[in-house]
Amino acid sequence: MGTLLGITGQRWNTYEQGKSVPPPDILFKIWQLTGASTDYVLIGRKYGMPAELLTKLDDHLRTPATRKRA
Repeated sequence: MGTLLGITGQRWNTYEQGKSVPPPDILFKIWQLTGASTDYVLIGRKYGMPAELLTKLDDHLRTPATRKRA
């Protein structure tokens, strides 16, 4: 996702982990790429998001995460 946004993977990870907040230009790019509102990105509020995106998010959250083990 970092590449699509024009930022480093390390910077993207700080956003994912809640260590920093994306600036407005990155929030705009996230919206352009995904349709996710700033309300969802910043506080998790789903109201007003596109139905297709909500379905994908719900499906993703129901699917057990698969991670590589070190």
